[in-house]
Formats: sequence, C-alpha cells, structure tokens
Amino acid sequence: MSSGAVTWRVGAVEITRVEDPGFDLTLSQDEETRKALAAAEWLSPWSVTEDLSLRIGSSATIVRTPSAVVLVDPFLAFDDVARLGPRLSALRNAGVEADDVDIVVNTHVDGMGVNILADGSPTFPEASYILPTAELTALRRGDHPDLGGHPDTAGFVRLADEGLATGIASDERLLPGVWLRESPGHAAGHLAVWIDSGGASAVITGHLFLHPAQIADPTIVTGDHDPALLVATRRSLLARCAADDTLLLGPLFAAPGGGHVRDDGHGGWKLEL
Repeated sequence: MSSGAVTWRVGAVEITRVEDPGFDLTLSQDEETRKALAAAEWLSPWSVTEDLSLRIGSSATIVRTPSAVVLVDPFLAFDDVARLGPRLSALRNAGVEADDVDIVVNTHVDGMGVNILADGSPTFPEASYILPTAELTALRRGDHPDLGGHPDTAGFVRLADEGLATGIASDERLLPGVWLRESPGHAAGHLAVWIDSGGASAVITGHLFLHPAQIADPTIVTGDHDPALLVATRRSLLARCAADDTLLLGPLFAAPGGGHVRDDGHGGWKLEL
C-alpha cells in the first residue's frame, strides 16, 4: 500500500482513500472565518494551516466488497489531462488496475476526474458507470452548468449511449451492503454512498462537505444548487452518523480524509480521526 492511501475496514468491506498525486491546495480566509476556524480546535492541524487557511484534498475512494470493486469519485474533474497517468499510477499502487474496477460511482459531475481516456474511451474498460439522472439528463441536453469546464462530459454521454453508463434518480442498492442514496443540495440529484457490513457502517459524502469546517458549521454554503436543502441534508446525515457511529469520508478532505462524527460539546458536531 502506498503512503498516499489510507484504508478502513467496515465489516467485510475494505475502503481505501487514494490521494491525488501532487495535489496541494490551501485557501486563505478572511478574519471572521479564521476566528470561527480557531474556535473549532479539532480542525487543526490536519485540515487547516497555522495561519488558518483551509487545506483542500483530492482523492478517489476504492470500495472492495466480497463480490466487486467499486471506485467512487475518481479525483476532481476540470483538471489537466496530463494528470491522468499519475492518478492511474496512484490507483495501481493502492492495488487496483484499471481492469479490476467493476463499477464507477460519480456522486455528481465534479467527481468524474478519470472516467474517460484522452481518446474518449472508458478508463476502466470492464466497469459500468453511474451518475445522478438529473445531471446525465442535463449533459444530454447540453445545459449542465459545468458543461464548459469539463472536457469529458461529451465522452460520458457517449458511454451512456453505448449502455456503459446509467443514471440513478433515487435510492438504490448497488451491491449487498452498498447503497446509493440521493443526498440533495450541492448538485441536482447528488448521491452519497452508504456501506453497511458486519454491524459497522460508512458513508462517502461526495461534495456535500467541501471541507470539515462544514461539519463544525453545516450552514456554510458556497455556490451550491439548493443551499437550504443542502444544510438540511448535512444535518440529517451528521445526526445519523453520530447516532450509528458511522465512518464519514469526504473526498475533498485533507488526509486522512475521514473519521467518526461526535458531539462537539456545544450542540454541534466534530470529526474524530
């Protein structure tokens, strides 16, 4: 296992977070936000810097079940095509070749970074591909708000035309112990991946949380599809995770990328690594 990967066991399921090689992004904040970040001491130092800038991550999540290998949100979209090779190498170092992947789950368009090769063919030739129905429909119509930013959207529509990609519009069992559940607010039809095995559970949140600071304050929104709905979705998910001791994994979180939701002692939540 490479140093850029972290693995958790959830019953019979193995979940591995693979870091995006060379990805390094910090976002400076205004004084008011820095005060709020300082108050949530649990964020330091793993997800904020010494000057209280936000550390942002990029990752892919491998879900190995007894019957299949599922790849969730394989790195950020809208990136240089030259990053494809290093990203595939990172997956290989984590024990997954392109031919090993059975299903690719894209919680929404922003997470479909390495679905398509430069020639338009599928990166994972043995896999089926999933995207929320609302987003796939918008891609087909040509009016998805992110259409101009991602060179692979047309390729994904071709996959759908060829029967390799499908849309998911509501909750659906993907495999024994693995569910796709609509988790709306950030994007139309946004999905979350829930795992339940051997009395343990986990959730891969997609971009419901862009940073762990939004666990500390779920009302923080930034350019989301439906901000009010997003806040309600976050609160419901956090309450469930805290009640069930569910492992929460955020693809955009800095390493290690996830932990367990706990009461922060002030009526809110924190993430315990």
